[in-house]
Amino acid sequence: MDGDVRSALEEARAVYQLCLRQKDLSLRTRGYVRMHLWRVEKQLGLHGMYFSQAGQDRFLNEQIFKNKSNGVFVGLRLRGDSSIETGMEWPG
Repeated sequence: MDGDVRSALEEARAVYQLCLRQKDLSLRTRGYVRMHLWRVEKQLGLHGMYFSQAGQDRFLNEQIFKNKSNGVFVGLRLRGDSSIETGMEWPG
């Protein structure tokens, strides 16, 4: 990733952090900003094993499952959650 792209990405992440601090900003707007930041990061190849719209599968992996592999999940299917099956090798 070249310096201009890296700089733009860092600026976008800083804007997202500012959005999180705004008390009058709706959850929907915050989610919208996060979704677009996620898309840019995906296009830059930064989240190869994740397939969600806005990083939901990454959040689950890092915060809930703690990178556990070879587990089994119950089929409560969210659109775009295939990283649990493919990236983490969990059969449904």
